[in-house]
Amino acid sequence: MPATNQSYLIRQASQLIEARTGLSASFFQNDLPDLLERFSQGDIATYLQRLDKSPITRAIWQRLINALTIGETYFMRGQRHFRLLRERIIPQLSQNATALNIWSAGCATGEEAYSLAITLYETAPQLIKQSKITASDLNSAMLAKAREGVYRKWSFRHTDELFIARYFEPAAQTGYYAQLKPTIRHMVRFYTRNLLDTPPIPQAHIIFCRNVLLYFSKEQVERAEEILYNTLAPGGWLFLGESEALRGPRERWITHLFYGAVVYQKPQEEHDAPHELVTYNPPEPRELEVTPHATNAPEPAYEAAVMAIHEDRNNEAEAVLAALLALHPHHSRGHALLASLFANRQAMPEAHAHLDAALHADPLLADAHYIKALLHLESGHLLDAIKALQAALYCDNRHTLAHFMQGNLQAQTGALDKAAKHWQIALDILKNMDDAAFICDFNDMTAGYLRAKVIELLEGIS
Repeated sequence: MPATNQSYLIRQASQLIEARTGLSASFFQNDLPDLLERFSQGDIATYLQRLDKSPITRAIWQRLINALTIGETYFMRGQRHFRLLRERIIPQLSQNATALNIWSAGCATGEEAYSLAITLYETAPQLIKQSKITASDLNSAMLAKAREGVYRKWSFRHTDELFIARYFEPAAQTGYYAQLKPTIRHMVRFYTRNLLDTPPIPQAHIIFCRNVLLYFSKEQVERAEEILYNTLAPGGWLFLGESEALRGPRERWITHLFYGAVVYQKPQEEHDAPHELVTYNPPEPRELEVTPHATNAPEPAYEAAVMAIHEDRNNEAEAVLAALLALHPHHSRGHALLASLFANRQAMPEAHAHLDAALHADPLLADAHYIKALLHLESGHLLDAIKALQAALYCDNRHTLAHFMQGNLQAQTGALDKAAKHWQIALDILKNMDDAAFICDFNDMTAGYLRAKVIELLEGIS
């Protein structure tokens, strides 16, 4: 097949997959040519025609979806979310409800949905008979495993032996560790469903849609968020992944920050939320102290995210960082980098949450203090910004951007001598850098650009 014709067919396939599943082509474009060749048996055009005419529940789609999606998860993943459910949300909702509707969207092999069932069972047993827990996913093969409720030991890596003994029994199937007891298994109903289609539940009090929208295109994310908002009952709660933030209109949501986790609430009435409301409960602060930096391995994933940012592929960078932080939740630089991405799109509560996590893991991370200074300036908190810059320079006295910003702030107050001192230090650092070199991980500013800017400022006060 001529290369131009194959490229055209691959573009067609990407557009079809995105339209039908929501998955952004940027996350599968490297694998797609080989998959198409293998699944089409050499006739890609006919294969695409068959895909176009088939619903996603058919085997032709399911085989492709199974190759494109990853369903790695485990029980009680995201402990802060389940703590929030137990201590605040379920008790609050159960005061005025005799039943709760809960939806696990993108449930993979069911660990999340069953974790929700166990949490409801423990927190509000009086509601179980009338409540409904609905779980959905595109991948029928994963749903078949979910319905069986049989799991390998890896699915229990964040739970203790008491949890396993209470809700599971030894698995009869070879290679599996434990099977859910019927009491919990029968609480959940599973459906093969595209998140962009009609929801499997008419109205929900709680929706978990974690680490799903990361892989959607911007347009499809906006569609999905609209569906999630409309599906929530007034006063209902939406949980995204711990490394995610809303992309669509934020002003209609009430945004809460509990225990370092951001969650979103639909107002009881539309006029209840003319502005974003944030309940902010940061982790306990730590004193600045000279300690070894937190372990930040593995670097390849982090460097891939940095490269994506430098090439203006921010959505991809967010997905890479979410995957990194899922495996390494104390990766301080990963949290700081994700915070910068959230700040760039005005997701300030999420940005603060990840900066708190970064500094909890590594109080000496200069970039995190610098980004905090940016957020404080954005909010008009000048004194807090100055303190954050001082902390950044304490951690790294050759932090170019911190010197540059400190100089700008000093100049605004009329302290031109102090401003010149900071700008000169920045210039001395920049003199040893190539013009095209990026000066930091979290934006695409080059040394040549900043050097010219600093020289202009120094000449302006000389």
